[in-house]
Amino acid sequence: MAREDTERMSRWRAEPGSGWTGGGLALAMAPLLGGLVYAAWFPHSAGAGTLRALLSMFCHQEPSRCFWVAGAPMCLCHRCVGIYAGIALGALCTAAVRRSWPVADPAHWKPWLLFAAPIFVHVLVPAGHALDAWWLQLGTGALFGVWAGHALSVAFARIVRTPRASG
Repeated sequence: MAREDTERMSRWRAEPGSGWTGGGLALAMAPLLGGLVYAAWFPHSAGAGTLRALLSMFCHQEPSRCFWVAGAPMCLCHRCVGIYAGIALGALCTAAVRRSWPVADPAHWKPWLLFAAPIFVHVLVPAGHALDAWWLQLGTGALFGVWAGHALSVAFARIVRTPRASG
């Protein structure tokens, strides 16, 4: 490895166990993402109705803010699709590199605020339709989702590694 590559990688801290926790989280996201595709193609099926009802607890599902597939809106808005796909991508990346950014500890609130800030700005700035583009909603959700996938993978690895007190 070149010296620059070694220096760059040394900024990242090895996270034992984050490979399998990241892979597990990404695998756990697969049924949800697969269910979204199924529900989009078969919107009148019982499975789609059940998924829509479950996801309505987490997403407003406003049709004007959802992707439309086969003439029907998806079960999630643009931002939620970005968040869930981002979680899967962040978990897969963590599983692949098995490292964590030392500055961004998942136990601290600052990185969460940093990666959620674009969502807050997008929601709270009264810019009307200027900021109401699907790609901006998807992108802000994906940015937060990638961080959340990474942070959850690292946090799960740390929980599993923590020795239990015998008592």
